[in-house]
Amino acid sequence: MSIGLLGLGSYSTLFYLERLNALYNQRNGGYSTCPLVMMNVDFDSINPYLPDNFAKLEQPLAIHLGALQYMGVSAMVVPNITLHEAIERLPSHQTSPYPLVHPVNVTLEALQADQHTEAYIFGSRYSMQADYLRNRFQEGGVSLYQPEEEAKAFLDGFRQIIYQGEQTEQDIKHYQYLIERHSEERPVVIACTELSVPLEPEKGRVYDMVGEQIVKALQFV
Repeated sequence: MSIGLLGLGSYSTLFYLERLNALYNQRNGGYSTCPLVMMNVDFDSINPYLPDNFAKLEQPLAIHLGALQYMGVSAMVVPNITLHEAIERLPSHQTSPYPLVHPVNVTLEALQADQHTEAYIFGSRYSMQADYLRNRFQEGGVSLYQPEEEAKAFLDGFRQIIYQGEQTEQDIKHYQYLIERHSEERPVVIACTELSVPLEPEKGRVYDMVGEQIVKALQFV
């Protein structure tokens, strides 16, 4: 049994690889590494059409996911939160669902298990403001709230700074401050891979979609 990882942008893909291997080794010890197969694709065939040019995203996504599924993996992991909206729209997925570890589903399960009905969302401006995540969580009985405009502007800029590797200690401290302040009122859902990177481990009422996705994927191997 193995995990199928769709290789996209190098930054997010490497982060997922490191976390999968680290947690697998933590569980199994020795020199163990996570059994997985990775199909690396040209992210430039996808990235220009994110977040919501679904007409352009459908064909390359269907080809890549179909090829990954053909490899016989027990679970599929896509290291991009935003892309899951497009995956849900694929006719091939609707007809015969891929064995996808969906970050929305697993995060909802975690919130429901802790009996939360409200949460703040931290992510890209698109993720925080668009209907997709808000509607999906609402279907599961959890209402998502946006932070105030100043926080949204910081978070959207901060994730881009992290991607470029230019974050400062002051940036990280302000990010942690925003998490602490908002989590006093409601749990905080982290809905962006870049914003998962500087998270402090075991940090209060924080539900990291990437972390939940990775932990769930490891249950298949």
